[in-house]
Amino acid sequence: MKYLFFILFLFILSFNILSANESSSSINYYDITVRVSPLYESLQIEALMDITSQEDKLEISLGKNFKGTEVRDIKVYSRSEELKYTFNDNIINLYVKDKKIDKLLITYRICPVKEQQDAYSTFAFNISEQDCRINAAITRTDNWFPKIKNISSKRLPPFTLSVDVPSHFEVMASGRLDYISEHKGRKIYRWKNYENITDRSLYFFACKCKKVERSYPDNFSVKLYVPHNSIDKNIDYVADVIYKSYKYFEENFGETGLMEYKAMAIDSGVTGGYSGLLNSMTFGKEYFTKNIENNAILFPSRNIVHEVSHTWWGNIVSADASTDYWLFEGFAKFSEIIALKRVFDSDVEMESFRRLKMVYMNYYGYDQPLASHIDERDLQVAVAYFKGAMILKTLEFIMGEEAFFKGMKEYVRSFRGKIATTDDFEHVMQKFSDLDLSNFFKGYIDGKGCGEYTMSVMDSRKKGQEWLTGIKIENRGDKDIYTLIEVKTYLEDYTKKVFIAKGSSLFLDVRNTEPSTNQNIIVDPENIYPVCEAGVRGAGGYVYFTPEGECKFTGILENGPVAQSGIKNSMILLEIDGVKSSKMDMVKLNSLFVRPAGSKMKLTVKDGKDIKEIEFVY
Repeated sequence: MKYLFFILFLFILSFNILSANESSSSINYYDITVRVSPLYESLQIEALMDITSQEDKLEISLGKNFKGTEVRDIKVYSRSEELKYTFNDNIINLYVKDKKIDKLLITYRICPVKEQQDAYSTFAFNISEQDCRINAAITRTDNWFPKIKNISSKRLPPFTLSVDVPSHFEVMASGRLDYISEHKGRKIYRWKNYENITDRSLYFFACKCKKVERSYPDNFSVKLYVPHNSIDKNIDYVADVIYKSYKYFEENFGETGLMEYKAMAIDSGVTGGYSGLLNSMTFGKEYFTKNIENNAILFPSRNIVHEVSHTWWGNIVSADASTDYWLFEGFAKFSEIIALKRVFDSDVEMESFRRLKMVYMNYYGYDQPLASHIDERDLQVAVAYFKGAMILKTLEFIMGEEAFFKGMKEYVRSFRGKIATTDDFEHVMQKFSDLDLSNFFKGYIDGKGCGEYTMSVMDSRKKGQEWLTGIKIENRGDKDIYTLIEVKTYLEDYTKKVFIAKGSSLFLDVRNTEPSTNQNIIVDPENIYPVCEAGVRGAGGYVYFTPEGECKFTGILENGPVAQSGIKNSMILLEIDGVKSSKMDMVKLNSLFVRPAGSKMKLTVKDGKDIKEIEFVY
């Protein structure tokens, strides 16, 4: 009995400690108005908040880390009374005498400031006669509106968002459009959040443009906000890509219950776009004003497919981007690729995954676990987007296609409108797998790197006119290996699935008309799974071919081998180990940058008008 009382005492004590560390304040409802100022020098904000608080001090975060902006002229009111406050490090400190505040009105202006080092600041915030926007993107600018500090990262409470703009603007924003009013050359648009759905962000985009709509036989409509000089066939093309993508993802990940999708073309300094609440996105004006010329794997049009997939990955199911960014972008990259056949009737899925692995491997040895925070943007893309998509492809390989997509649908159903974690995803997928997935998740998501192997010839024996060669594939890494292997000899030609547990080996007897070598066995013949030879390292950057045929470096990490040798982004690669870069395709060329640690590499590069010979060691 004493033991039970002691356990109960510890439970109550721990509960009180946890409760003391949690904020007792909350925001129950937002009613926010954004007004574009007549001089286009700032956005004027009125944020009315219905709050619950039992504290005598409130700390309200306002615009912290909101790139390219400064918050000015703050005033705080409780009903009709103006309250005193301090504002330091973008935190409003508000002292409450009687602890009975239930409504707060905060008025302020958001003004632009130049940040030359951040390419995303203009994309996130802009104000001009042509284009005004607040984009609360998941990785950078999620707090332009007031938030009570120390509340755990949950999705937004119900909201009303009103945007007051000059009449020549069309506006797209998060939420469901409630009404539009017009008075004295200005329009006020009002949105409310979807019923039973809360958004991870509040945003709006306002442009001088025209609004067009395309309807489909199932009564689904695509509403486009496009430049006045748009090409008609481009409008039809983009609308069809959106419609086909949306329907494909509804089949595979679950229905949304919505019958429209909105897209706005904006001037943007970044490629791709931004996906908002459930059924809206932005992307570059060039999709409408220039002929769309896709490359071999359907860029740039597939960027649209990627953004549509964020309806599910980020908007229906959300996550904490600081630790589980791959639940947004790895899932969207995977979805983008598997939808290509349906949307474009072009089978480039394997080539797309092959290129993902090619880029990721060039960062090998410098990568981080999937479920981690990565500051360096190029490395973040390689891990969260590219390796994330590879991991999902491998999981489909392990579980089988039918079980995998049943799991994906259940994941969406279980966490609709909620914050999910990697552990949540693993738990759902395990329900649909006969195999224990814990080692896979622990090795490939909690850990960094790939499954590593070595391959060696054990012996060769002649039997009549045939040779039988023993081949050993040894798992030399810290994770299990799941992949295909291909055997190609004069007497055998087959591909099969293999599993090699960490610390173990796979032995093959290979028939041939002569003694076989390692070249007769290919591990991961499609080159799309996270497996590689033990001891290799990437260059910390990769190369691509421009439309003019030049081979340029890009994505160079600060501490990678190519950076330490003095190579910088946009330098031109002429030769690698004496072979002209123009003689190779992109995949083959980049594969040469992945080498055993300690290897040497000789490059000939062009920097402006100067041609340099560079040698470095991995």
